[in-house]
Parts: sequence; structure tokens; C-alpha cells
Amino acid sequence: MAKRGTKLRLKELREAAGLTQEQCAAKLEMGLGKYINYETGKSEPRYEFLLQAADFYGVSMDDLLCHKRIREHIFTEQQLDFLGKVRRLSVSGKNTIKKLVRDTYEAQSQ
Repeated sequence: MAKRGTKLRLKELREAAGLTQEQCAAKLEMGLGKYINYETGKSEPRYEFLLQAADFYGVSMDDLLCHKRIREHIFTEQQLDFLGKVRRLSVSGKNTIKKLVRDTYEAQSQ
């Protein structure tokens, strides 16, 4: 289990991903009540959930557990906003963005 009093960034990460608590609970294959309790700090999650949540949100365990705020040192608010929007795109939309970035990078590299 997580250390007592450990603050998780579940709400912040969920909102940045543009997801509801219901959507996160379903994607993480757990009951809504349990997810809400983890997000609000009413229950301490097991280690397995922490691994699963970090993977789901695409962050390190340190970032999930608020030990390090790596993202804030690497990305500006505008970049984080853009990344959040890209994460909410469909697979097709993400592929379009990848192709655009790859083509633009290759054109500028020449």
C-alpha cells in the first residue's frame, strides 16, 4: 500500500486527460467508488494500482506520487495543454499529428 498520507495526483492527471471519474474507473477496470476514494485520498491504493495508474496516465511513479514534478520542469503550460488535447484525440487523429510532426521535422532538417 502507498505510504499513509501520500498525496496522489489522480484528479489533476484525470482532468488533464479530459476524462471523467467514471471513464477512468472503467479504463482501470475498477469500481467507481474505489476510484473516487483513491482520488480523494479516502483510501490508500495498493502498489499494483499505482503502477497501473502511472502507466495509464503516462507518468512516472514519482510524478504520480508528487515526489517530483518533472513535467513542470520540462514543459510549459501551453505545451501541457497541447499534449492534453493530443491525448484526447482518436487514434486516427493521433496518427495525423504524428505524420504532420514527422514530415515537418524532416522538411526542416534538410
